[in-house]
Amino acid sequence: MMPNNGVLNNGVLPAIAGGIVGSIMIIALQKICEWLERSRLSIEFEQKEPFCRVATIQGSGTQSYWIRIRVRNDGRSVAKCCVGKLMEIRKIENGNSGETS
Repeated sequence: MMPNNGVLNNGVLPAIAGGIVGSIMIIALQKICEWLERSRLSIEFEQKEPFCRVATIQGSGTQSYWIRIRVRNDGRSVAKCCVGKLMEIRKIENGNSGETS
């Protein structure tokens, strides 16, 4: 037989175990709520106005191609520390893409 100590009789051990389990459940619930309310970024682009526009530079007559990209947040929280980067620019002549700039 196990000795009868006061810890089990007083309910201290079950209270400690319940506190630990409750704390773990609260932390898990907070993480799940953060995940559900995260920001969800999407990029929009179409090959038509207002995203694309062809213009001629005055004076030189050089034709330029302007593009606009829209970044939309479809999530439930503000997106923080986001950085947009232009990775590559290509010059296209006669339908062939040339060297990257």
